[in-house]
Amino acid sequence: MIAGRDAVGWAASSKRSKGALRSVTYSTQAYRVIHCNPAWDNFAVRNGAPGLTGENVIGPNIFEAIPTVLKNFFFRCICAGVNAGHMGSVL
Repeated sequence: MIAGRDAVGWAASSKRSKGALRSVTYSTQAYRVIHCNPAWDNFAVRNGAPGLTGENVIGPNIFEAIPTVLKNFFFRCICAGVNAGHMGSVL
């Protein structure tokens, strides 16, 4: 659980498709991605990263994918977001 919330969702990116706005969203719990919408998969594939579709990113701790040199930076950002009450826009 992160900052007293069971799941946090965040719009990671937006794309226009046939005139409609499609937002890439995901939910996290305890630093793990627990849900990705179909737009996430489309974004990953269209940007040359089919290995990053939802079925491949759901489950592992997100810190496992962050290079060691950047872990402290991201952890501080997440803590700052929690302290400021903006968890949904940080993680």
